[in-house]
Amino acid sequence: MPALVSRVFVLARSPAVGLRVLRRRVWSVARNPGELARLGGEDSLAAKGLACALGASPSAESPEEKAWTERIESLRRELSSSPRKIRLEDWGAVSPGRRGKSSGEGPVSVERAVGEICRSSASRPRRAHLLFRLVRELKPCSCLELGTSLGLSAAYIAAALELNGEGRLTTLEGAGEVAAIARENLSRLGLGGRADVVVGRFQDRLPEVLRGSSPLDFAFVDGHHDEAPTLAYFEALLPSLAPGACLVFDDVSWSRGMERAWRRIAADRRVGIAVDLFTMGIVLAGRPGPGRLYRIAVV
Repeated sequence: MPALVSRVFVLARSPAVGLRVLRRRVWSVARNPGELARLGGEDSLAAKGLACALGASPSAESPEEKAWTERIESLRRELSSSPRKIRLEDWGAVSPGRRGKSSGEGPVSVERAVGEICRSSASRPRRAHLLFRLVRELKPCSCLELGTSLGLSAAYIAAALELNGEGRLTTLEGAGEVAAIARENLSRLGLGGRADVVVGRFQDRLPEVLRGSSPLDFAFVDGHHDEAPTLAYFEALLPSLAPGACLVFDDVSWSRGMERAWRRIAADRRVGIAVDLFTMGIVLAGRPGPGRLYRIAVV
């Protein structure tokens, strides 16, 4: 019970989690062990790997894995305090109620400090580290990310590929100056050989990227957090997914629209297994038919 109370306190402090999400997550914390056991009991290797990644303890990490985490988080701390200003064109969504949101007809051009971008847009450590665990367990060869930002989540994915000894990541970023910094960061970490940063709007560059990357084993969708685009990316990615491929969606509780998009994706008959992490959603590609939904509060 003390662990549950502690977990509830952490959830309540998180500004990214609304009350409606908090209620569902608090209800699910106590059910995690059973849900993880059920997921691990599935007959697919991908489901078993997913259960292992979600249930992994940081203390069980190898020295090599911990070293990568420390290097990437050291870079995050450096970036988060950087006063360097860059101008970027933002084609994606911003948080509900924030001024300057793109209408979809054109980008919002703004000047922002790298530190601000890091603090507001980069994947949080817990979520980025989950991507690392997923890639370590599932061992994908062809990976895709939509929404590079400064390259921190890409670094976690690429580091896992490096430790696996195989695989490559293609990551798409709409803002040219941000993409350039991401390339610098990946190069500094010695991961430039594992990741390619592609600049441009997703809708413009995704078709050609998919032609060169298919079949995909792993994809992380972390950009343009609106209902219609998220569903469009799901439809675009599905034909390029390998059997049992893992597809991760960030910020599925970002807004009412994102919640609707996630519910539709999780219920799609082309999805074999869906895992609702409340702030992230994971699906495994499967044979047509009714899928299984798991709710696990870990991120």
